[in-house]
Amino acid sequence: MEQQAQLTLIETYLADETQMYQDWYKGLQQGQSESSMTPFAAKLPSNENITKRFQGWFTQHKELLKVKICIEWEYQRKKPEFHKKELLISSIADALALLGIPANVIATAAWLVIKGHLDHICVECSKE
Repeated sequence: MEQQAQLTLIETYLADETQMYQDWYKGLQQGQSESSMTPFAAKLPSNENITKRFQGWFTQHKELLKVKICIEWEYQRKKPEFHKKELLISSIADALALLGIPANVIATAAWLVIKGHLDHICVECSKE
């Protein structure tokens, strides 16, 4: 996905979390990246149910995220370098793409940053 399109999508997620939830869920169900052109035909669950699904996904991937984002990518050290949340989300999405995360990596990165999940687990890492 071209950088400007990626930033536009991130701005959409920052303004409309429902879209972020839905895109994350669609990407997870399709098992494809955000570049998929395959239409999603299933009825979407509520935001509450999508959030529960994300929490399960997050719990399952928490240790991998700690190692790759918090420790190897040094999230806590690099975070201040990103003056705009859009750029931080874009960088996290790139890192997730390299991990082969089977979901919409932009929506996943947005969720992790917007909801503070990376702040929380990376603080845990620094205490270990």
